Formats: sequence, structure tokens, C-alpha cells
Amino acid sequence: MKPDQSTDPLGRGYWRTLTDGQKRLLAALTDDYQPLRAVLSQVEANAMKVGGQVTWEKLAIIQALEVDMKNRDDVYVRRGKRWQYLWDRFGLDLTRWEVALSEVSAELDDHFAAGKL
Repeated sequence: MKPDQSTDPLGRGYWRTLTDGQKRLLAALTDDYQPLRAVLSQVEANAMKVGGQVTWEKLAIIQALEVDMKNRDDVYVRRGKRWQYLWDRFGLDLTRWEVALSEVSAELDDHFAAGKL
């Protein structure tokens, strides 16, 4: 890479990495279909607190998330074929995510209460 070029966010490492929001979305998926809107509202509420945005489409492409293509009323999602592989690969576990999210929420609440944000 030339010194005057920045790292390409859609370059080499794009398919090998997930954002924190995408990891939270993996944690929120179940084996049963549920409305994508409900899953995202749960996940994005936490992601927005840390300045993030959840993009779910990448998870569908890499088969971590499966979309119910039969239901045309709303978008329904569940764990995809590669969900467990990615869960293990990134060393995720629900307890750790729940603790981390509650710590971030508590810290942000403290900042808001103190008028720092």
C-alpha cells in the first residue's frame, strides 16, 4: 500500500471481520424465524449507544443469518447455516456480550447523568 492511501474498508479483510453490531446481531438470532425489525431494534438500541450501526445484509451473504424468502409480509430471520461456525470462530458467548452491554449502558447512563454527553 502506498503511504498516501488509506485502508480500503471493502478490501481484503472485509469478509473476515464483523463489526460489534454484527456480533450482537449474531447473539440475538434464534433457531426460529423472528421479525428482522424486532431483532434490529433490540440490537441497534445497544449499538447506537456506542455510536454504531448494524448492517445485517453481510451476515445473510456469509450465511450466518437466514432470511425467510416465503414470507412476503415482513422480513423474518433466524440463524443461518454458518452461524455456529462464526460464533465459535469469533469466540463469542452470550454471557460475555450481556455483561459488556450492561457495562457500556451503565457507563453511558453515568455520563448522561453527569452531563458529559
